[in-house]
Amino acid sequence: MQKISKKGVTVKYKAEVASQSYKKAIERLNGQVRQLKTEYCQHLQKLQQLEEARINFMKYNLEKMMKHLNQLGQRISSQAKIIQE
Repeated sequence: MQKISKKGVTVKYKAEVASQSYKKAIERLNGQVRQLKTEYCQHLQKLQQLEEARINFMKYNLEKMMKHLNQLGQRISSQAKIIQE
């Protein structure tokens, strides 16, 4: 009878230890998830800022190039008119 009682206590103890270990693992995982959310949001914001800067840079340079190409087209057109006269 004592062996059965000791085995019951041992099993109960092992279950309690496993439960505590599981709870600690879950708490650690939850902490990592919270930290990841914080860091991930910061990285996404930085990425968005960099993308906006890249888009604005490209937009500015393409607009400038279009302006120069338009002027070049006008000069070519006026030169062509002069040559045809």
